[in-house]
Amino acid sequence: MDEQDRYRAGRGELLLNARKVHLQETYSGLTMRFEALAPDLKQAVAEQALFGSYEGTEQQLERDIRALLDEDAVDARALAPMIERARRNAEHADHPVARVVADLLVEQLLALQAEARGDTTMPPQDEATLRDLIRERGVPRLFPKLAEALGQAEDARERLKALIYQYPQRMEPLPDGHVRGDALASMRNFLTLGIKIGTDKKTRAAVQGFARREGRLNKIMDTLAPGNRLVDYGKGTARRLNAGTYNHEEAKQRLAHNPTLAAQLMAAAGDELLNHDPTVLGSAAHPQQRPPQPTTADAQARARELHEQARRQEPAITQQVLDVAQSCGAQRRDAGRTLRSQDSLRGELRGAREGSGGAWKAPLTLRYSLQLQPDGFVEGFRQAMLGFEERGFAKVQVNNSFNARDPMFMGVNVVLEAEGGFRFSVQFHTEDSHRVKGETHDVHKQLQAERANAEPDAVRVEQLQQTLRRACEPVPRPPGVQTIRNWHVDPHEGPRMRRATQPAPRAGAQTGATTSAARGLQAQARAKEAQITPVMASAAAAIGAQLRGNATFRSGEDRVEDNATDRHLKSVESIKQALKRLDEDGQRGAQATLRDALRYALVLRRERFVDGVERARQRLREAGMQLVREDDFFATAGIGGYRGLNTTWRDATGYEYSVQFHTPESFEAKARAHVHYKVMQSKTQRLRRELAKETPDAQKVDELQQAIDTQRARSEQVFATVHPPPSA
Repeated sequence: MDEQDRYRAGRGELLLNARKVHLQETYSGLTMRFEALAPDLKQAVAEQALFGSYEGTEQQLERDIRALLDEDAVDARALAPMIERARRNAEHADHPVARVVADLLVEQLLALQAEARGDTTMPPQDEATLRDLIRERGVPRLFPKLAEALGQAEDARERLKALIYQYPQRMEPLPDGHVRGDALASMRNFLTLGIKIGTDKKTRAAVQGFARREGRLNKIMDTLAPGNRLVDYGKGTARRLNAGTYNHEEAKQRLAHNPTLAAQLMAAAGDELLNHDPTVLGSAAHPQQRPPQPTTADAQARARELHEQARRQEPAITQQVLDVAQSCGAQRRDAGRTLRSQDSLRGELRGAREGSGGAWKAPLTLRYSLQLQPDGFVEGFRQAMLGFEERGFAKVQVNNSFNARDPMFMGVNVVLEAEGGFRFSVQFHTEDSHRVKGETHDVHKQLQAERANAEPDAVRVEQLQQTLRRACEPVPRPPGVQTIRNWHVDPHEGPRMRRATQPAPRAGAQTGATTSAARGLQAQARAKEAQITPVMASAAAAIGAQLRGNATFRSGEDRVEDNATDRHLKSVESIKQALKRLDEDGQRGAQATLRDALRYALVLRRERFVDGVERARQRLREAGMQLVREDDFFATAGIGGYRGLNTTWRDATGYEYSVQFHTPESFEAKARAHVHYKVMQSKTQRLRRELAKETPDAQKVDELQQAIDTQRARSEQVFATVHPPPSA
């Protein structure tokens, strides 16, 4: 709310503040990890951390060279200013490796310029001398992939690609604190600045710059000092003490390699406590007493509670799942096993206790299975996920077992969350994977029961696992299924790709705020819907138009159908994605998206379109509405060939909402092309994130761009049949 107690949709300041708090905590933890390293490791980490922060290629220079490499022919005149900037870039370099890379960049640009001019007077580069220089300056030690790529390159263009794609950018604006020739001091200054950002009134660019580097710093320390992630005098130690999982003997072994005074004090304090009471801290001889675990009676009561909650939720969710299945051409399987029995829940609860305080982990109580044809599996899966998103379900987890190395289950398992926080699972199968699921059901139950025992039989567990692996091995993988990535998101932790090689998520702490903000925006739209919908219905009746809203294309029946619920509301997931774009691109870029949390469509016949639009404008103005923006995509097609007249209106309280004017043909085309638009939007966002990395993956960039072009072409093909109304 602003000072006039009016709602404002922009959430930029809220999200920026959330990211600052996250940075302060993250860089405090990074500082603690860094100072706990042995001196030689500390020096090695500091040296690598220079690159991507104080050392690296200037960002605009790198972007210009990327654009240059995309051209088939090189203009020698365009290279002159680029070479001058590359020379200034080389003057900035301080570290020996940074200097040799910067000098090589200048040399390769000069060689490319000579080639473009047809200049034969410039002597060819000596490959052996170049390899010796790279080796002597230590490039293979810090950047082995860069050294390998340079060694394999055959000309200036290929060497430039290696220097651009295998070497990081430096930060811009360049942060303070760089001490030339002293990596250790520079690292300490950089970490201090990261903490300070969390309390200063810094710009969005400065905050984002430090946020992008946290994953790289964690990855460097994980690589050079993998045992350093656990520092035995931080908040994690307090949690382990409280949970009864702290072992002082193991902690002392780690503390012995920690050069800080805090480590010595922690070791001494633990020894002193053990001298007074050997059971107060965990050890081999005296394991620490853990909090009491819930009883079997507790499990029975909790299972009854969960079962009753699921029984109330099941009818509404099942209908939504059936609608999604119909829209993507999927067949529902195992309808009689959707609601889990109390016995099943009780059995899982027995083996699903959390380590802290003995609380239960809540199992999923509703399970759905959808079967897709192998050839259309990936496309059907994506259409289904878009369908769930449009109905207000948030994606929590995706686990693609088709991609697993030694799977014990085959399929794609998705966990979704309804608005009230209730979670359920949807499994996507082929006919073969569903058959194997049924054949191995009893084996999974036996494995679950064995693991729930107080002392599981390790041999028995391994035998059951091998049985499951052998059953899954011959199941064919659907074409393209490797593109479905594993994913996990927690409303209080933020999203992360579930891959061991993935760096820590950037600014994940803000996702809880983003989810809350998205639900708040939808609640605001829902309240406004009751006031604005009668006005829109009256205007539609007066001009002879159909009042439409969110619609779904039923591919199996080849028809477009209005959604049964939330006809005029943007889904929570879509609003959440818009807020993420706001955080990444700046407030101005996402406000237009947020103006359509409440949206309407007026469908007019082509021959009456222009007159109907003008009469609708007049009706809405008479009702106290103000036209804020109008975009005529009949005159000039929008993204993916989109056709329609998009307008934004503001009511008397300042609330803004969207009204689209369509012909019957353009409205149907919009519904048919919606899946292509959403996939294109998602791929574009991923492409921008990839390009924002210090060292983007060239192959991934090409794959994403190709996918975007494919979806755009498909969307344009749908809209190609739409003709603009007369005089539009």
